[in-house]
Amino acid sequence: MHNNNSGVRRKYALINCPVPPWHVDQFAVLGHRGAKGYAPENTLPSFEKAIELGANMTELDVHLSKDGALVVMHDDDVSRTTDGQGKIASLTLAEIKKLDAGSWFSPLFAGTPVPTLEEVVELVKGRILLNIEVKKTDHLYQGIIPKILDVLLKYDMVTQTVISSFQIEYLKEMKRILPAANLALLYKDEALAVKKAKASSDMDEAVDIVDVAVREGWNGLHCHLSQAYPALITKAHRHGIRVRAWNPNEPEQMRPLLTMGVDGIGTDYPDRLLELIMA
Repeated sequence: MHNNNSGVRRKYALINCPVPPWHVDQFAVLGHRGAKGYAPENTLPSFEKAIELGANMTELDVHLSKDGALVVMHDDDVSRTTDGQGKIASLTLAEIKKLDAGSWFSPLFAGTPVPTLEEVVELVKGRILLNIEVKKTDHLYQGIIPKILDVLLKYDMVTQTVISSFQIEYLKEMKRILPAANLALLYKDEALAVKKAKASSDMDEAVDIVDVAVREGWNGLHCHLSQAYPALITKAHRHGIRVRAWNPNEPEQMRPLLTMGVDGIGTDYPDRLLELIMA
């Protein structure tokens, strides 16, 4: 990881970014990659659709291009969601911008470009909260965390954004640079996540993922829907930690999570979740 954080940390030291209650405490109707059930994932039309459907937060994924641009895409390879081929890390932004990221979903979206993080932030600022998932390729991206913070600072979006990742190292770096950042660990298997956390830190006393979050100073846990359970949520709330679950698309998957008291649900169909909440 990027080890020389002292200069970067000084750069952000003057940011006063307390966590506003309206941001942390509200239930998150979290559009997954925008509203990927209705538009090509991780594109501007998808984020616009999430806003149109009433989501109050949207999730996106970020990689680094060959020339260091923050590219919004889930996979580390462009082939699934564009007409191109190759790893994002081996392509320049100019090369990525030539790709069609919409036709695979529908001819209606033909010619839709791959967005940068800055383009998404510019679109959604003041309209919806952000959840940025920091991705990796065969290795962790060097310098990606300061680049993300630069964009959020430029648009005054630090307090309106949750940074999440499966990679504990990214969250640790973000915490070192900007301790007040909203951070959430992503995981699909709690036991495995705890094991990985113990391997990366001296925390033998941790018995569950909440203990890990408390120790690391994270204020969020983003778990697969199968990993949410009442005792976890109760303990997390006792420590001021928000639990958001991903990514149910059917009402019968969403109802138990709402009953448990999760703090947010990520879904490809935010309108379905809203209908259930308001029923």
